[in-house]
Amino acid sequence: MIYNKEQQATKIYITKFALTKGIFTRDAEIDKSNTAWIVGSDHTELYFKKDYFLTFEEAKQDAIARQQKKIALLKKQLSKLESKEFKE
Repeated sequence: MIYNKEQQATKIYITKFALTKGIFTRDAEIDKSNTAWIVGSDHTELYFKKDYFLTFEEAKQDAIARQQKKIALLKKQLSKLESKEFKE
């Protein structure tokens, strides 16, 4: 883990759990590989670049894309379920 206490914390918008918890913010240290580290007194959280953004607008766009992808998946599942035939 790369963590430097002198490094400035950056506010990030986390979308990893956007469909269940919404978009939330944390102050994090971002290392050279764009991994965001949130170090607390009792635990450490880690987020990869695809799961957080530096602006709310980018995070909102990602959350909408995740939502649309989930809706498409559910529609596909519903279609399969509706077309299911039960035969003897």
